[in-house]
Amino acid sequence: MRKTVLVLLVLFTVQLVSGFPLNLEVNERTTIDTKPAQFTLQGTNNLPQNRSFRISSIQTVPKASNWFSYSNPVKVKSGENFSLKLNITAPENAIQGNYGFTINTRTVQGDNLESRTGYFTVDSDTDLAITSYSTESGSFLPGETVSSNLTIINTASEPVRDVGFEASLLGEKTSRSGFQLPPGAKLSQRLELNLPVNVSPGDKKLHLSILRNGHSIENITQSVTVGEVTEIRKTSKMDNRILVNQRTLSAENLGNAPKKVRLNTTIPSYLESLTSFSQDPNTSKTGGGETTYYWSFDLNSGETKQVVYTTRYWPPLVLISVIVVGLLVIRKVQSSVSVSKEVVKKENGLKVRIRTLNSSGSEIESLEVKDFVPDIASVKRDFEISEPVIRKTNRGTRLAWELEDLSPGEERVLEYTIEPLYEVEGGVNLPSAEIVVEDEKVAESGEVSTEFRP
Repeated sequence: MRKTVLVLLVLFTVQLVSGFPLNLEVNERTTIDTKPAQFTLQGTNNLPQNRSFRISSIQTVPKASNWFSYSNPVKVKSGENFSLKLNITAPENAIQGNYGFTINTRTVQGDNLESRTGYFTVDSDTDLAITSYSTESGSFLPGETVSSNLTIINTASEPVRDVGFEASLLGEKTSRSGFQLPPGAKLSQRLELNLPVNVSPGDKKLHLSILRNGHSIENITQSVTVGEVTEIRKTSKMDNRILVNQRTLSAENLGNAPKKVRLNTTIPSYLESLTSFSQDPNTSKTGGGETTYYWSFDLNSGETKQVVYTTRYWPPLVLISVIVVGLLVIRKVQSSVSVSKEVVKKENGLKVRIRTLNSSGSEIESLEVKDFVPDIASVKRDFEISEPVIRKTNRGTRLAWELEDLSPGEERVLEYTIEPLYEVEGGVNLPSAEIVVEDEKVAESGEVSTEFRP
């Protein structure tokens, strides 16, 4: 009797430490994009007691360790079958190929352990995947450059040839091609596009593409914000003839958004009956022996509006007309403010010097000095005297200095340095500088000739 009990205890102990039947079935071996590979563990509780079975651990290559998901523990009666689900989902930038793994299954009580090995396959619709991308933030002005960075990875198990990048924005495109990537290699590129000078403000769509053999295989769309530019140019052009005075008032919208513009002119009251307008003014104001007329317009970007008014003098006013025309000519010849421009060759480039002079007997307020550097030269940003407002365009660089006032006889000198990007045989003529007061050009320097080589 004691021998029989001892044999039963030994058999019971052997049963506790022995394994349980377990098979690894393949439902779907391949994981592609977001579709997982799927396996099922089929087992039987051959223990005399009820037990809970679970997947306790999985061994695989480190980079694939977090791709696995599996069922919660299951309670199984003695002698009954059970199943545990295993899913494997690889990320989009995973390297394609076969990956081995070992799955360990045991009871929750820890008295039995079984291991099975298998493998799964990573596949992809494309061999190239985007790992990161970015576009400069902030608001851009028309003519400015928008830069984007794009990084891709070759997920194939063999080299990928003729890889390219493309960016498009508002009909403008730039691309780079001819790259080759070994398996698992990454490649980063910076793509730059210039905004059109007439682009309207608002959010615009920037399209980034990955190319293979010249064809797009993956696309990303980002938003680029274009800021509003407000620039209205007003001019007044006079045409003097005998006994007839004709003046044309113009307003041009150089900005990138619609604007409401107002033109006005003042005429002595005694000339009102002699003056006619190309279109009726919206309103007028009379006082002090003169009348001021106002016209209002809605101007779209790039649009120009004009008002022409003509004064016809009667014969008794011929002498007055001659005197007025003479005074206007004298005033035009003897301008109260002047500007000159010169270029001095330096070791580090060409120094441009602009001089402004108030030759009148009164102070001039709110002057703006403007200059332009063509895109064949770059402007150095080390200004020794006064730093201007700089705005880059696709044709060059605009510089503007705001001067609060200019005293009688006072001279101001403004300097900056440019560096030629190309050599121009025979030199170049740099554009003239100009002085603007209340949106009207009052003086211009004339072009300057200079040698031009880097």
